[in-house]
Amino acid sequence: MSYFSTVPDALAALVAMCSAAPDLEGVQVSDGPPLTTGDDPNQVVAIGHSPGEDVDAVEMTGQFGDLGSSRDREQYTIHCSLGVLNGDRDTLAARTRAYEIYDAVGFLIADDPTLRKTVMNARLGSHNLRQSDTTGGLLARVNFSIDVDAFTGR
Repeated sequence: MSYFSTVPDALAALVAMCSAAPDLEGVQVSDGPPLTTGDDPNQVVAIGHSPGEDVDAVEMTGQFGDLGSSRDREQYTIHCSLGVLNGDRDTLAARTRAYEIYDAVGFLIADDPTLRKTVMNARLGSHNLRQSDTTGGLLARVNFSIDVDAFTGR
């Protein structure tokens, strides 16, 4: 008999869904922290990652399932981040594109709130926007969460 959390499968499903989305073509989809290379992309969405040092990838609370179930209930928040770097320092363009990416991720979740049948329900949670002038240009970053409700597997 086995017991397992849905967290790994939910993260994998989100990465796969974002990687296959036509609206996210040209966006680097990262499973966890974005990879830094010599040729860094200007548009990134990182699933299970927040640039804040004190923010975990996933925060969970568990509960007993219903009386007839041998599974436990898990409710968790997946922290994610996306960024758009505009070398021309065009704040409006960077922010607009950042929200297009955010909206595309939101559409994917609304279209399949079970995250490919890995959870009972998922939805976008809270988010914030940070705009920074960097040496590479204007960076519009949206840090957001995905709230998940699921039962553990057995």
